[in-house]
Amino acid sequence: MTASTTVLGVPLVALLAPRVEPGVIRVDVTTVRLGSLDVAIDTLPGALADRLRGLQIPVDGLPHGVQLTAVAVVPGGARITAAGSNVSLNDLR
Repeated sequence: MTASTTVLGVPLVALLAPRVEPGVIRVDVTTVRLGSLDVAIDTLPGALADRLRGLQIPVDGLPHGVQLTAVAVVPGGARITAAGSNVSLNDLR
């Protein structure tokens, strides 16, 4: 999965690795590509690398009793899986 923008006219692409933690999706930037230069996040100074790990994407609006269980990168986006028990079908509107 990627996120992209332009910085001073140079393309910037961030390679992303999503994961699920209780109640949220977190994304780690694994590599940054600036123009033709690839930089692995692990090679950056600690404080900068830490800012690019665990970025939080809140998932609001899930019915009571439903929790995120997985996130996977698929062509064109991401697939989010959730599971629940004792979920009122009226809450799924």
